[in-house]
Amino acid sequence: MMSSAADVSPSNSDTGSIGSTSGYDTARIEQVKTWLSSQFNAVGRQVPDFQYTPSNVAHLHNIVLLSQARTRASSIVADDLRIKAAEYRSQAVRVREILDSVGLSQERLPPLAVGSTQVIA
Repeated sequence: MMSSAADVSPSNSDTGSIGSTSGYDTARIEQVKTWLSSQFNAVGRQVPDFQYTPSNVAHLHNIVLLSQARTRASSIVADDLRIKAAEYRSQAVRVREILDSVGLSQERLPPLAVGSTQVIA
């Protein structure tokens, strides 16, 4: 389940300056800094200077969590697609072997039939 903005917003005790933050807030700030650096470095840019206020950190931390969740989800989908592609390739080899064994190899089929099988594939 995704976190809502309310889940990562600063509590009443966190509304002071960043210098008086708790360990939890310091960890969130470091997580935000690390994520921002990775995102800006990926496009060859430097993170712009700005003030790490509790509201900025809360908003950016929410974005970090969403980004990480989407990255994990896309990795799962990509891994699944790679597995399926490998399965399809192995099935294609199996089908090709079966067709060859009954004398229906691609080389023996007329060009129209070869085109049709490529469309189906």
